[in-house]
Amino acid sequence: MPIAYYRVYSREDREECQTLKSTILIDEIEQNLHSKDDYCACHQYIFDVIPEFKEFLKLHVVPTVGDWPTWYHQKKIVCHAELEHEVTSLIPELGQFHVYLNSSEDVVKQYYPIFKEIYASVFGQRVKLAEKPKPDKVALCVVLSFCGWLSVRRQVIQAFGQCKDTEYSCLLHLFEELIPLCFLHYPVIVRGGQFEQLASSMKRLAIMFVAMDRHHYNKASLSWISDVQHQQENFPDYHAAKSAICSVLNEKKVEIVHSTLKSRIRKTDKGDKIKETARLIARSNFEEDGFEKTFVPQYLRGYSDQDLLVLSGMYQ
Repeated sequence: MPIAYYRVYSREDREECQTLKSTILIDEIEQNLHSKDDYCACHQYIFDVIPEFKEFLKLHVVPTVGDWPTWYHQKKIVCHAELEHEVTSLIPELGQFHVYLNSSEDVVKQYYPIFKEIYASVFGQRVKLAEKPKPDKVALCVVLSFCGWLSVRRQVIQAFGQCKDTEYSCLLHLFEELIPLCFLHYPVIVRGGQFEQLASSMKRLAIMFVAMDRHHYNKASLSWISDVQHQQENFPDYHAAKSAICSVLNEKKVEIVHSTLKSRIRKTDKGDKIKETARLIARSNFEEDGFEKTFVPQYLRGYSDQDLLVLSGMYQ
């Protein structure tokens, strides 16, 4: 039986693990990743390039975090055991960053008329919110709505009390349940390493995804809950490790690397050129005083010059 190894992370350790400096690029290969066979080929490539990894998996388990297709196909691979026996030591984990992105997007799209009015009231009627806004606009809508609601929440609830009007109940559910859920799930609960709150948040998100008939994630969220229960009962060592390091079990750094790589390549670049660029980016992440750091603006996680409290009306 595989042995789970972990150590307790301090707050400083968690912050370090969430930076690109703690990420190691093994290789960049060209692959479609549209089917289980594509993922099998990737696993086999890793085993061929790093045979030591296969030996490591004989004594340890390794959580593999990814978005819906990554998580889904890796589950099928482990279930069918179509590769070496060591592949069963790879435990698929649903990426909470994509759960956060999809839940926020679904809420904004489902309640688009309301967010459209909020957006226009803040930025002016001439500034339109797209029907399918990009992730940065989605996040802005959620943050502004959350902060704005906190400033008027008490007065609104006192004024309406136990009113059963359908329109009021719908708005109250949006601002009291859905928006706080999206706002807190990843930035506060996941990054804060609060596993008990994460389990509670995923149950509430599962209800939301099912109610909205959200394709894929209505099943993935329920499966995550089932996985946690199974691991707690049948694999307590792994469950304890997962609970302790849940803040670093996310795929956000992979998305940052992809975005950074995409900004450095052209649409006409071939596989060899993309691989070379990826290796250069990875190497620059580990150089303290590299040439690139002097001349190229670096990615700063979590920093912004925008004062969103002013936009939300909470500025005192």
